[in-house]
Amino acid sequence: MANEVGETFGKYIANIFRLEKKPLFVALLSSLAMALTLQGMPGGVILSSDSAIYSYVGWIVSQGGMPYTDAWDNKGPVTYLVYALAYLISHDHGAWLLSTVLFAFSTFLLYCIARKIASAWVASLATVLVVVCAVAEPLPLLTEYISLPASCWVAFLAIQLVYRREIPSAAGSVSLGVSLAAIFLVRPNNVFPLIPLGVIAVIVFIQIRGAWRFGAFFLQVASGALLLAAPIAIWLWRGNSLRACLHSAYLGALQWNQTLSQSLANVIRLTVGNGPLPVAMGFVYMIFAYHEIRNRGNRAALLLISSIIVGMIVFFIGNIPLGNNYPHYLVVCFPLWVAAYSQALNFCQQTVSKYLSTTAKQSLVVVSVVAGVILSSYTRGYVNSVGTNLDLGSPQNPPVDTRIRDFVDGSHFRRILC
Repeated sequence: MANEVGETFGKYIANIFRLEKKPLFVALLSSLAMALTLQGMPGGVILSSDSAIYSYVGWIVSQGGMPYTDAWDNKGPVTYLVYALAYLISHDHGAWLLSTVLFAFSTFLLYCIARKIASAWVASLATVLVVVCAVAEPLPLLTEYISLPASCWVAFLAIQLVYRREIPSAAGSVSLGVSLAAIFLVRPNNVFPLIPLGVIAVIVFIQIRGAWRFGAFFLQVASGALLLAAPIAIWLWRGNSLRACLHSAYLGALQWNQTLSQSLANVIRLTVGNGPLPVAMGFVYMIFAYHEIRNRGNRAALLLISSIIVGMIVFFIGNIPLGNNYPHYLVVCFPLWVAAYSQALNFCQQTVSKYLSTTAKQSLVVVSVVAGVILSSYTRGYVNSVGTNLDLGSPQNPPVDTRIRDFVDGSHFRRILC
């Protein structure tokens, strides 16, 4: 029998904070440690070249200007609104503070996803192993990190429907629409890995409640999407930027293409770019999936396995033609990863429980965390090795990418000509 959830979500969260403080603390500590040690302390904010561009457009928006016309870039409008918000919070430290909050909140939602599948400590371990695979370049206000909380919430609602047969309430359905719109208005590619999970969730919903009830659910989701998209569209239209937005952030993206060799190179880069840990966990997960399929495991587990595997395939197909595929693109897969890690770790726990004592299992968890950190991409160490390439300017003056200055003064330009 399906349960309806949404009004009880607050109680669910309260129970997590009340009954699972230690495992939740470990999970959140991992994201805060990443923010404090690897993403630049507030006194020396580090921005990548992409973030520097977003920062400039966000500053234009904070001064009353419009994206795409007063300053051009090809990402969705929410990206620049987030950076404008960062400037309102603090000119010098807003980006760092906002990125830390978003990443910590995403980590909490990842834990909630894992908790739907596994016990508290297994969920905590799965969350940590996903978080340490994050590739911040080196500050997570890239589009993948901006949309990550929304992606996690969409995955949470879909997984509890597919895996637990829990139907979202009206409020949950509206929030689902808002989240989907947020992802699309940051970077539409970020929704790719969630598409198979969404399709399976729709099928399960119709099986439980029927097509008529799904129609009502769809209208609730659509109304949520309009709550966010309509005001932004009106703002862009009034600023004469709507047409430029559609061509820059959406229609223009369809014109990107790659050769077959470049696409294959991108697949390899995306596969190994986050270090050996995701690859190793992927092998473990495939062993688990083979075991479940061969032994005809429970239907919910098989549906989730299908969603995760096909979701990763869709992600690669959707991203390999785009050109420069960097490892941080995989951040949008974190909701699927934490679900996969939870299933795989549950499988490992059940396997080793037959042979190991409680103390041995606890030691194995500690070793797994340490090994995960060592195998993660973060061992490259961005601290004290990546200098800022952005002059933040002042509240009255725009930020300037210092690497752009290098091109302006001709030093790099002459090297290219030579």
